[in-house]
Amino acid sequence: MDSSYVYLSWMAQVNRYVLVLNLDEEVEFIWRVPAKRSLLLYVLLTYGGALNLIYQRNELINILHPRKDLACVRIKPQSISQHAISNKHIYQLPTAPSIEFEYKLSSDTNTISGKAAVVFDGVILGSLLLPSGLNGMLALRVYAMYSQSKKICAFLIVCFAIVQVINLAGSLGLIIGVNFFPLASGCLFVETSAAFVLQLIVDITNCLYEVVLLVLALHRTFKDQVANITSSWRSFNTLWSILIRDNIFYFLFATLNWALTASSWIPNIPAEASASSVDNVVYAVIAGFLTNYVFAMLGPIMMLSIRRFDAKQVRGGTSNEVEAATIEFAAVGTGSRAGMQSTAEGAEV
Repeated sequence: MDSSYVYLSWMAQVNRYVLVLNLDEEVEFIWRVPAKRSLLLYVLLTYGGALNLIYQRNELINILHPRKDLACVRIKPQSISQHAISNKHIYQLPTAPSIEFEYKLSSDTNTISGKAAVVFDGVILGSLLLPSGLNGMLALRVYAMYSQSKKICAFLIVCFAIVQVINLAGSLGLIIGVNFFPLASGCLFVETSAAFVLQLIVDITNCLYEVVLLVLALHRTFKDQVANITSSWRSFNTLWSILIRDNIFYFLFATLNWALTASSWIPNIPAEASASSVDNVVYAVIAGFLTNYVFAMLGPIMMLSIRRFDAKQVRGGTSNEVEAATIEFAAVGTGSRAGMQSTAEGAEV
């Protein structure tokens, strides 16, 4: 668990530097551009992701170094079995049907703000709003890659709606079951096996959604180059430029994030399974590090790249060679490149 704290602390530090380094471009391409939807999406991914990262970091500190005066939270309180609570701060698994482990929250149970922080930061923001924002932005990019095709738009809307309904169901399940209570000797957090299965379903659904977007993006990227396989196309630099320009790496990271997050729930599904510190570290690293990396950094960087491309107002590219030589769309901090053009498929968020 200490290694997980190190990862999250490093993540928070890097996120702060990313915000500072991109501040000038944020002002130019986000705040000074009359695009309210883009602004809301950017604020959600950038500052919402940073807020959720801070929340997760503070909660991990409380798990590693708990204090007796902190509040406690439990989910599915009807499943609590009466037994003595030890002083260990790592998850414990008693007998079926419940999975139980000690957990302390930094919020005060006597304040409305304390309860709201748990529900908003831990559930609504982290489990619903941030995934929805990232899913929507990636879908818009694929929609733009296919020249705003109505068929692709309808397909993406259906996929997006299904994923968000499942995300909402999972989030509501957590919110309804949250209950606060004081416990002088420690805190107890209870989660049934069914709840673990629900979270696994949510993560798998998000993973499948990202896989669909990744396949669509790869199909469009390489299909556009099949008719123009030249020596320049065979070069590594040009191939790298195409993958970056079409945001393929963003789709890869998003897919990897949900795949690993889903796999981290699997060992905890059987009620008779035994928890270990290794399982806890794996979950904390994946959920805390990789998820926030995607939400708080890759999402905002992708948004800035799209807005930078739009701000140049370059349209009507005439050849795939010009398109393949362009990494301006997705590379951060590359500066102006003379003579760059792109097709009308450039994304406009």
